[in-house]
Amino acid sequence: MTTEKLPLSDPTDGTAPVEGHEDEGQDAPYGYWPDPCANCGKAIPREKAMGAGRPPEYCSKDCQNEKKAARARERNAPGLPGQLIRVEETVTRIEQVAADMRVELGKINSPEGIEARLAAARAANANDVSQANQKAVQAQAEAAAARAEAQQAHADREAAEAAAERDRTAREEANDAWEVAEQKARAAALAQREAQQAAEAAKTARAEAEDAAAAAVSRADEADRIAAQAVADRDSATNQRDQARQAAAAAKAVTEEAVRARGEAEERAESAERARQDAVRARDEAERIRDEAVTRAEAATAAQTRAEREKEELTAGYRSAMEEAADARRERDTAIGQAVEHSRQRVEAEKRAEKADGRADQEKARADRAEQRAEDRIAAAEKRRDALAAELAEERELRRRAEREHAAAQQRAEDEKQRAEKMESANTKLGAELRSFGRQIDERDAELRELRSRKTPARRKKAAESDTPEPGEGQEAIDVPGVAEETTPDER
Repeated sequence: MTTEKLPLSDPTDGTAPVEGHEDEGQDAPYGYWPDPCANCGKAIPREKAMGAGRPPEYCSKDCQNEKKAARARERNAPGLPGQLIRVEETVTRIEQVAADMRVELGKINSPEGIEARLAAARAANANDVSQANQKAVQAQAEAAAARAEAQQAHADREAAEAAAERDRTAREEANDAWEVAEQKARAAALAQREAQQAAEAAKTARAEAEDAAAAAVSRADEADRIAAQAVADRDSATNQRDQARQAAAAAKAVTEEAVRARGEAEERAESAERARQDAVRARDEAERIRDEAVTRAEAATAAQTRAEREKEELTAGYRSAMEEAADARRERDTAIGQAVEHSRQRVEAEKRAEKADGRADQEKARADRAEQRAEDRIAAAEKRRDALAAELAEERELRRRAEREHAAAQQRAEDEKQRAEKMESANTKLGAELRSFGRQIDERDAELRELRSRKTPARRKKAAESDTPEPGEGQEAIDVPGVAEETTPDER
């Protein structure tokens, strides 16, 4: 089966009309497509200026639908014609696929395509290397920042330790001041107790001195009384002596008594003198004791005054010491609170320093990982470059193989074309044979019609024979010439 080919215009000139359609240019301001309609053969006008795209095969949807319906009928035709149509469609599709493959292989295996792929690979490799370098620089910057943070944390930790040391020294000084204040307070309390004891002792001594003075006065009064009694006894004794002397003359017996009384009186007078002297000495002693008691009382009063003054001073000192102790205690509490706060800050600083050290270690590990990733990416980029070089070599080999396959495909296409030509010639022969068969069939149909026209009288004759009675005994049947020899076309 062949298709009619029309003379086409130059493919390079999209505005040149097809031959025989020069007068249709006014209906196609943009010219015509190089290929005519595959159904009606008319030129296909352009709808716009020349551009990229696949040229249309049909001038309208009606032609496309008619061609499609015709191809479907031809494809579904039984026998060899349908097979030939299907073979032609298969060959057309193979040619289209081979053409597309040639175009794609030409794009891929052309120097421009290879250069484009190499440029894309180089750009991807350069992009990967630049990204790896950027990540390495970023990792180094992060590592530097982490090291700076670690140094800052170390400095903060040292400052916190110095502050904690100062707080510890201040706490120790506060504790020492508090201990000194407590010692002063204890000394003031002891001095106050001693002053109170001294005051009580002074009071006791003054009372004892007053008692001793009173006793001395009593003893002095007793000595004066005894002395007065002794003087009275002496005067009485003197009087008695005088009386005795006066009575001596009266009674000699009384003389002895008088002598004895005189002796007794003298003894009493001596005793009274001794008593007087004792009384004088006792008085002197009492006066001395009184003077000593007065002196001791004055000393006790002065001591009491001094003790009271010292007590007041000690009380003021104790009060001041207690205030100083309270201040020292408050300062100690403040120092302890500050020390606790500084300790907490030191602990927090140590924790921050530990966290900073951990972050520094993490940043260092991250930087190491980033450098390792950069090295891995560089190695991967180099490996990819080698792989791309290998792929390029493989593509070159594939291109050579594709060229060989293309040559083989072209050869197969030539073979298919020759086979199609052979099939077309065979189709032509088959068409001729089919036409001869058609003529024979027409002849047979004519013979059949003739035989059918002959068959009608034969049937009538057979009906007449069926009406003729059978011959009896001794009779013979006579055949009618031209009737018994007739046969139907089916019997032949």
